Amino acid sequence: MRRSTARAFACALVLAAVTAAAPPARAQAGWYATPSFSLTEEYDDNVFATPTGEREDFITRFSPGLKLGFGSATLTLEASASVDAEVYAEQSELSGAANRTRAGLAVKYLPGPLTTLRLDAAFVQTQTATELLVETGVELGRREATLLGVTPLLSYRFSPLTTGEASYTFRRGTIEDDPDQTTHEARGALTWQLAQLHTATVGYLYQIFETEGADTRTSHTATLGWTGQLGRQTTLTLQAGPRVSDGDVGPDILARIEYRMRYGAVSLAYARSEAVVLGRAGTVEAEGLLATLTVEPVPRLRLTLSPSVRRSSEDAPGVPETRVYGVGAAVVYELSRWVSVRAEYRFALQEEEGRDRIRHSVASLSLDFSYPVRFDD
Repeated sequence: MRRSTARAFACALVLAAVTAAAPPARAQAGWYATPSFSLTEEYDDNVFATPTGEREDFITRFSPGLKLGFGSATLTLEASASVDAEVYAEQSELSGAANRTRAGLAVKYLPGPLTTLRLDAAFVQTQTATELLVETGVELGRREATLLGVTPLLSYRFSPLTTGEASYTFRRGTIEDDPDQTTHEARGALTWQLAQLHTATVGYLYQIFETEGADTRTSHTATLGWTGQLGRQTTLTLQAGPRVSDGDVGPDILARIEYRMRYGAVSLAYARSEAVVLGRAGTVEAEGLLATLTVEPVPRLRLTLSPSVRRSSEDAPGVPETRVYGVGAAVVYELSRWVSVRAEYRFALQEEEGRDRIRHSVASLSLDFSYPVRFDD
């Protein structure tokens, strides 16, 4: 298994050298296609994300993908799809030709100078459900899960300084051996340009959370927000307001500060909101603190470090809160416009009162290829 992986990476390096010398596609309006392929070798020290009896493995992943799109002055659209085929060195029963699939659609239409219509849709199927829990990071073990999301959006510019938006989001999540969950979100917002580098926003969010076999939960959130430039290199965003969920009142908060440097940027973000966890009835109070450092010390080389702390708790007696401490690191080097080498590391420590800790580390090395092609009208 190790020898076959080494041969695969050797072939990928040869392909990278050939692709690096290929001519660029012409940039013009019209149809385009971007085929892509990634070859990844990954080490996972806790494949099933269990607190005891951890099982490690090496995984070879092949990820072909394709984007098809069209662009014009008034209409842009892009459809994308990719699949991950995985080969496990030890737990061969986990190998599969489609262990992870993704599909997406993005459409933007400008019917007039003041109006923008958008439609975004995405579908993900995975054998690792935790990948779908961005807000909480809760470890759910190795279980098949899916997530479908669709968002139509209308934006209208009332004046040079005032813009309004209205959107609806439908999400449906499924997880093996547990009830399906559906979320409906209706959102409205007005944004004012207060000065050249300052904006204010007032927003309203209505949510419906549905879980099979459980009571439906509704939530109303009103927020006020402000984004401003603090000097030439610092941007601050603040947004907060009350959230009323079935009579319970709580805060909804988003705060983010970013400092841009000559060779990168550093940011710190805090968020508190209501979220769902696949397989659990109802909702959780989700709170997170995330720092991100991105540095580009030399051309084509990008380094990223992102530590985080996440907390989630249910509004039910006797249910302990869950804390997840994580860190992610990545190094990306562009061999050319179409070929890059990527090394990543992720670590998570999950703590829950009355239960053993779950530790999970993943390290990977990838070669990524993508080559855009445009078609003449």
